[in-house]
Amino acid sequence: MKPIVYILIATALGVVLSGQDYAFACAVCGVDNEPGFLWSMGFLISMPFAIATVTGGYFVYNSRRAKREPANKGIFSE
Repeated sequence: MKPIVYILIATALGVVLSGQDYAFACAVCGVDNEPGFLWSMGFLISMPFAIATVTGGYFVYNSRRAKREPANKGIFSE
């Protein structure tokens, strides 16, 4: 019986919060052409490319460094 009560409470809360009074700004339009919205969208759009570039650069750097340096023979070998 308790799960039904929780579902009803969550549904009622969702209906109340999805009313027109709480949704005053559109995530796509922004609010009155604020420049902060454009900066945040630019940051979010560029972030996957930045992450891919840093990750790829790390692997390229390690690959080139491994080819340049001789292999370590270990602690006990001379």
